[in-house]
Amino acid sequence: MHYADRETDENGEVVAGTIIWATGVRGSSVMAASGYQAKQNRMSVTPYLQDPADDRIYIVGDVAAVTDSKTGQILLTTAQLALVMGKITGKNVLAAVTGYELTPFTYKSLGTVCSIGNTSVIGGGRR
Repeated sequence: MHYADRETDENGEVVAGTIIWATGVRGSSVMAASGYQAKQNRMSVTPYLQDPADDRIYIVGDVAAVTDSKTGQILLTTAQLALVMGKITGKNVLAAVTGYELTPFTYKSLGTVCSIGNTSVIGGGRR
């Protein structure tokens, strides 16, 4: 990831030794196989979507067990949730390398849609 430092206007680059990209609709056994303490192949994260044991590691998407700050419940794995997690994580990685304060994860569902066969759909959303 490339960035421009806010104070010096110098360009920089964040280099990672390993990036794991996974897709699906549930947690991956890769988490437990990698030595993480995962429950149902999902790992608890900090409010900043970081590994509680190492703040240099961000865990997002279906493998992250993210707690809703209002209800205390673990959020379901959805693409909508993963997209918001990705945006916050990108901002937080940049903030971490440039010395700025991290943004805690918050989530407001835009609604849910479910297809039924090829011709019908149901949905619900916020008012």
